[in-house]
Amino acid sequence: MFQEFSPKVVFSEETFRRFQKVLQEKKSLDIYSYEDKCIKRRIAVRIRARECRSPEEYLKLLAREKEELELLFNVLTINVSQFFRNPEIFAQIKNLVFPEILSSMRRERNRSILSLGCATGEEPYSLAIILLENFSFRLRDITVRIEGIDLDAECLKQAREALYRPEQLTDVAPRTKNRYFIREGESYRLVDEVKKFVRFKQGDVFRDRIADYANYFDLIVCRNVLIYFTRQEHERVLAKFEEALKEGGFLVLGKSESLLGRTRHTFKAISLRESIYQKKYKEKRRKKRKLT
Repeated sequence: MFQEFSPKVVFSEETFRRFQKVLQEKKSLDIYSYEDKCIKRRIAVRIRARECRSPEEYLKLLAREKEELELLFNVLTINVSQFFRNPEIFAQIKNLVFPEILSSMRRERNRSILSLGCATGEEPYSLAIILLENFSFRLRDITVRIEGIDLDAECLKQAREALYRPEQLTDVAPRTKNRYFIREGESYRLVDEVKKFVRFKQGDVFRDRIADYANYFDLIVCRNVLIYFTRQEHERVLAKFEEALKEGGFLVLGKSESLLGRTRHTFKAISLRESIYQKKYKEKRRKKRKLT
């Protein structure tokens, strides 16, 4: 669905110091104590989102747009990902979304799921664990493929290695941890039984070829990604998701995110509290009976 990633964003030492100064003065955010590499990767997210040609051009944009400064601040202060982060959302996916996606009423033998902004892989792997624990009987008849997409090559490398610290498994039930993770020193490695469901790719939601994947996905999970975009960008990405989902497909957003533009009419809410929506089926025209 997504094109290969664009060239790496390069920061000169002088330019990076200017970012440090702006964030310290405007947002009282001290990034001096953070790892430079991590901070640069997160700034690069917004540089690419705004299609700036260089960090210097993006600095000029920050000076002009207060809203963009807020978006950058949010990107830099995002929390670390975990397995089953916000467990209530995964409970709704298990109880409301997966039963319909995996229903025998759907004729296709293949199911496709997209986890966008997957970071180090906890979210797509969490979905795979739910499938194995609760729907193994359906997996004998159909093939489920989960795609994890992220901008950050370093995060994707960690996702493929699937080695996690104990704090990343805080919301994993003991029985699940014992079954699907193997202790390695102070860390835990995910078993191949789960990993085989997921493939990872570096990609950019702003440079996708959506027309090639129209009506392709059964479920798109994109949580706490759109909050970093302007309203116009937010609406544009949602329109792409609508095209990429099959009729009756599901969209899961972050709790503070919502539908905008035409998607407010083309989706119905399944759980407003958890920001879970379903793409509406098109109404079939009734054939008029011919009078004889």
